[in-house]
Amino acid sequence: MAKTIERHEDGYKFATFDGGSRICIAKYLIYLEMKSIASAILLHYELSHVLGHQVTSKLSFTIAMKNGLKINLKRHDLSDFDVIN
Repeated sequence: MAKTIERHEDGYKFATFDGGSRICIAKYLIYLEMKSIASAILLHYELSHVLGHQVTSKLSFTIAMKNGLKINLKRHDLSDFDVIN
């Protein structure tokens, strides 16, 4: 079994959710949705970054990336697995 390490992120790192005196009421629902979508993508695709692309964040009302996030997608062959669709 693989070991996992969870690290605590600074609450002020993501200004959209925790940047002030109030906390977004949907914060935990958004995190759950984000993890669900990410796990579905990772199940069906192999992701790799585009060589030479720099990823930097841009502080705004919503969290965004200055130059986007460029990735390559390659569909997994799931024929060897019992996958429920």
